[in-house]
Amino acid sequence: IQGESIEVNIPVEDAETKAKAETLKLEGNKAMASKDYELAIKKYTDAIGTLPTNAVYYANRAAAYSSLKDFDHAIEDAQSAIKTDPSYSKGYSRLGYAKFALGHSEDALEAYKKVLDIEGDKASDVMKRDYETAKKKVEQSLDLEKSAETTSKSEPRGAGAGGFGDFASMLGGGLGGLLNNPQLMQAAQQM
Repeated sequence: IQGESIEVNIPVEDAETKAKAETLKLEGNKAMASKDYELAIKKYTDAIGTLPTNAVYYANRAAAYSSLKDFDHAIEDAQSAIKTDPSYSKGYSRLGYAKFALGHSEDALEAYKKVLDIEGDKASDVMKRDYETAKKKVEQSLDLEKSAETTSKSEPRGAGAGGFGDFASMLGGGLGGLLNNPQLMQAAQQM
């Protein structure tokens, strides 16, 4: 309907709202410092409810979830932080950590690469180390895949239980070739 306005409840980012959200974040930080991760999650959730446009609150809650090994929720919050502020490197760092913890090293490497891209010359040693750790894990995975491919290609066809297929294929023609080999059949009959 033309001319009608739709009312949307978006928190106003005035000084009072920002101060309230920051107080909640600081309470969450204190809870994190004392390893009370559930309380930290509650405080960060309250901060997000007060001011959902601040990526820091999502990234901090992602850290709290990671501390509880709840990596799925950590990933969700890291992605929310990134969506809220695509230039906030800690969002990508939290995403990388949670992805790595779940064994998704390629995704972690991608997230850590984004951290380094954003930070540039200001990247810390920890940021660089996280990237290198994920990179090594990806390289190890690729090496294992290549090794598995090489091994599966070098195994003779027809290999079966007890290596019987290996024996038959060494003689040529598989089991059918073995049974049709007159010399072997003669040797077997003499036993």
